[in-house]
Amino acid sequence: MKKNNEQAESLSHLEIAMPKDKCLVDTDSLPILPTRDLVLFPGVTYPIHLGRQTSIDTARAAEEKSLAIGVVCQKDPKTESPTIPDDLEDIGVVADIVKILELPGAPVTALVRARDKFKIIAAAEPTDPRIALAAQVKTIHEPNPRKSDTEVEALASTVKETALEMLKSMANAPAELEYNIRQIEQPALLINYVATNAPVSAAKKIELLREPKVKPRGINLLEALKHNEQLIGLAREIGERTSHALSQQQRNAFLQQQMETIRQELYGNDDDDTVRFQERADSTEMPEEVRKTFNRELTKLSRFNPQSPDYAVQYS
Repeated sequence: MKKNNEQAESLSHLEIAMPKDKCLVDTDSLPILPTRDLVLFPGVTYPIHLGRQTSIDTARAAEEKSLAIGVVCQKDPKTESPTIPDDLEDIGVVADIVKILELPGAPVTALVRARDKFKIIAAAEPTDPRIALAAQVKTIHEPNPRKSDTEVEALASTVKETALEMLKSMANAPAELEYNIRQIEQPALLINYVATNAPVSAAKKIELLREPKVKPRGINLLEALKHNEQLIGLAREIGERTSHALSQQQRNAFLQQQMETIRQELYGNDDDDTVRFQERADSTEMPEEVRKTFNRELTKLSRFNPQSPDYAVQYS
């Protein structure tokens, strides 16, 4: 759907106008939007929840002045007021602010569209008092793979299949994530979109972002997804084993309780031999191994009918 040189992109059932004109990139003083654990990749459109007032102010100032921003991940997500260069990674992406969404009962969200990568050279003086952080940067253009490169196409297809399989095993995976992965046809954008949303550590994503070309990034991303898939499978297997063991323990405990109830109904517990034996054992010092053997034999005694010959043998 196109109208007045704009295209619409769906974001969780919300139609957002996507202007084609790019914002100004000030490499001498690029406004920096720090994220706690988000690593954004070139070409990806992503909604960033702005939790800090400094981030909200920076986004609003950049939108108002049609300035591109730099999206950079923090080294430590717990840092409340990050500084350059100590608290931020030295690599990020230039991004246009498409729209700032302020919906009732929801956090302020900046919908951004990533462009080229950049490397931070040094901290810079912001051009607007509302902008908390700015940096002098050097942009890094990432070449698109050739259309004739069938290896990249096959790699992207494998990444897509692996990502979709992982989403099936995730209970709370957003529905739009699967939809978007299925809809993306460009190999480079698909790899970058999956890398942005992959359930891997921010440190691993930074490693992927540093890759100068899409193909090696896709290969490393696929390895990370496969590793994560194995971990999920192993966790599920351990969970099933634990659940089975717990169920078996519960079953044994229930049966033991039922047996005790039946035994008391049949024979009563007045002057019970096992009680007297236990009382004598409690008041007697004995080696640990002997006590274990005694307890085992006493348990056997409690299961026999006092009128049976086996009871007399076990009693002796």
